[in-house]
Amino acid sequence: MIYPALSFRYNVPMLFCVFPANEVRNENTRDKLLEKTDLWRHINSQNVKQFIVYGTMDGMVGMDETKNYIAHAKGNGCDIMSVEAAGQDHGVQQKYYMDDYLAWIKNIFAEVDRS
Repeated sequence: MIYPALSFRYNVPMLFCVFPANEVRNENTRDKLLEKTDLWRHINSQNVKQFIVYGTMDGMVGMDETKNYIAHAKGNGCDIMSVEAAGQDHGVQQKYYMDDYLAWIKNIFAEVDRS
């Protein structure tokens, strides 16, 4: 996942883009929407390798949300490779992660060849 939107918890304006305003404004309904949309609540496969890039200045998603997801996924046995791009916003430039991504993907193919 590059440029992940893992939850709307720290970005309530995104909820308004996806759901009716009256549901977002209602605290009980909003909590239910957040429960449905928090990606970490729906981790159901330990076999899916994930590559996650996030910027330390991401104003759209926020680092808390991304770090939360990574912690929950790893806690559920997921194989996560993450890259923190210092000073980058939501649209992280490729130069901050491409070498890591290519090494990660080559390693996956090498694992497949060994099996």
